[in-house]
Amino acid sequence: MESLSFSELDRDLELSKNIVEAMGFINRYIDGLDLNQFLLETKTQDAVSMRLQQILECASKLSAESKSSLKIDWASLTAMRNKISHHYVDIDSELVWEVITDFDQFKKLIEWARLRHLKSS
Repeated sequence: MESLSFSELDRDLELSKNIVEAMGFINRYIDGLDLNQFLLETKTQDAVSMRLQQILECASKLSAESKSSLKIDWASLTAMRNKISHHYVDIDSELVWEVITDFDQFKKLIEWARLRHLKSS
């Protein structure tokens, strides 16, 4: 596997920072909520969906080397990003909740971004 160029490394570090920051917003938005409360708060659903879209967009721009090191089902994450980005009216808020709280592929991405961001700080 070839090593990352300086510009790829910088881009991946910036993307990981953006992922961590967006997840911080999501955590603040849902703090103290359970699924039922989340489903009653449309503003929170909208805010979380927007930040989730931001995270998934950043993830899609990671270098090939970073993506391959993550061992994530990228097709699942890409499908979620496309659904949020292009099907505004019929976003499944229960699915959004599941992704941000329980989806292992998403958790792997967030943990990778946190570690990457901490190493660069």
